[in-house]
Amino acid sequence: MLTKVSIGFSCLLGDVIDYIYSYMRLISLFAFLFLLVACNEEKEFLSSKPGEIVLDVRADVYSLNGKVLGKTSADILNLDDLLILPIDNELQKIRRIEQEDALKKNIPPDGNSEIRFHIDDNLPYDVFYKVASTSGFNGYTSIQYVIGSNFREQFSWRLPERSQMTVNERHKRDKELQIERARRYLDLSLTVQRDGDDISYVVFLNETGLTDGRTFHEFMNEDDLWKYIEDIRLRRGLQEKEDRDNIMLVSRKGVLLKNLAPVIKKLTSYGYKVSFAIKG
Repeated sequence: MLTKVSIGFSCLLGDVIDYIYSYMRLISLFAFLFLLVACNEEKEFLSSKPGEIVLDVRADVYSLNGKVLGKTSADILNLDDLLILPIDNELQKIRRIEQEDALKKNIPPDGNSEIRFHIDDNLPYDVFYKVASTSGFNGYTSIQYVIGSNFREQFSWRLPERSQMTVNERHKRDKELQIERARRYLDLSLTVQRDGDDISYVVFLNETGLTDGRTFHEFMNEDDLWKYIEDIRLRRGLQEKEDRDNIMLVSRKGVLLKNLAPVIKKLTSYGYKVSFAIKG
């Protein structure tokens, strides 16, 4: 025979179970909506309209505008050169078609300079650098890129236009402008170094405005690095530099992109335009 206490307990237990069930359904719904939004962002970024160029570099294969070009390990990871030939060939085909269409219409070639690419964050830094170099070689200098699976975090990189000057001419010009450049530019760069599981950061900059005034500061943790970067941003004497919003990120080719992506995000949040160079 059921007592009032047992009946009351059964009702309470039923209410708790109903609450937990409703709560779990709500969590499942939010998770589904989150995945749906993430999938839509990925689809939107990787979908190319006429005239657009989109590269997608996964851990196994890579593609251009949805067309698989080859295996990432064979064509990119094991490549010593900066020029990825399958991508280079496809971009040259696109350029030829643009020129032929312009010739038929008797107009100058449009020369689209925009390109988007996504790169798996488990790939090393040199994959990113090779893809960007191959794009720039073909005149695609305005880059929008995503590293990893968060397609909401999109970054940009504007490559310098290809110079028509020879190496000797550039060297002579740079030497002539050396004093003026030291006075006007901060020449700020950040090198990310990895030794086993340890990551360190080295900031190079010219604080004095002298031709031999470039110094460096090494940091063993991110907190100290960002405190120093904030100090640079606030220092009055450095705010007048013409390149105060520019920074060069340098790393070795084997450093994984998942270790660099948070650094790029943080630098971008400070208002920096991040460019890249490779070390070794």
